Amino acid sequence: MQRKISIIVATKDRTNILIESTLKNIQVANYYHCEYIIVNDGDNFHIPNSLSTIKIFDNKKMGVSKARNTGAENATGEILFFIDDDMWITPQTVERISDLSNDNFLQSNIVLMNWEYPKELQIDMIRKKIGRYILQSNYHTLEGRLHKKIDYTKSLQPINGIGSGSFVINKKLFETIGGYNENISFQGEDIDMTNRIINNKINMYLLTEVTCLHNQEDRLDINNFLQRIKHGYESQVKAGITDLKKSKLKFYRFLLPFAPILKVFYTLIPNSSFFDLFTFRLIGTLSSLTYTKAIRNAKA
Repeated sequence: MQRKISIIVATKDRTNILIESTLKNIQVANYYHCEYIIVNDGDNFHIPNSLSTIKIFDNKKMGVSKARNTGAENATGEILFFIDDDMWITPQTVERISDLSNDNFLQSNIVLMNWEYPKELQIDMIRKKIGRYILQSNYHTLEGRLHKKIDYTKSLQPINGIGSGSFVINKKLFETIGGYNENISFQGEDIDMTNRIINNKINMYLLTEVTCLHNQEDRLDINNFLQRIKHGYESQVKAGITDLKKSKLKFYRFLLPFAPILKVFYTLIPNSSFFDLFTFRLIGTLSSLTYTKAIRNAKA
């Protein structure tokens, strides 16, 4: 029997990105009779009339974990497919989820769908400092974010952690685990979710044979890049999840007063790959300083 899939999107103040993604995704969702749920954690927005089949819920700025739980609570499908508001799905994505569901694989396992940045975006990234940094760090692919080589000879590859940008789970399993930890408002919720999946002895797999597209085109300037990191680290530190070594923390605390000057240096460096080695180190330092500031503020 065909099991219903509920696609759940948590979003906050990224209207243009959200609408672009939804216009692409809804065609796939409607064709396969998927339920499409958007949970808004930010300011109000309006959607085109063509998206009238979508269910929208207001999360009252209570954080991404609460937003995803709200989506799950209101979902009528047996299978929950959590995606980021900038994720583009494909027909093959839904077909493989349906196959796994119909084979009862999702009764006792969870699946992460592979993703990468759209090819057009990757080409554009080559022309930008932040873009080249992300490409060099391999953060434009799920493989890079997982820090684990993907074996494409295997359809389903065991993994040791999840990411909610492309996360598939049976609703009953989600309820057994207890949903997302609502004390974690932005970043760190996936680490907490992973730990509870492991504690419940549920296997985690990466589906390698289909690839979603992660359209983070609004993260390619220094201000938006650091702002995204800032929100993430603040949420993670608040939840008590930190992994910055004490020796590095001490060093970056010394550098904190110089962060504005380092940012000015970044803007003055010519946008040329010739300077990438220095630029990349500067971006990494600014990221670490943002992390350090979040830790300092939490202890203040």
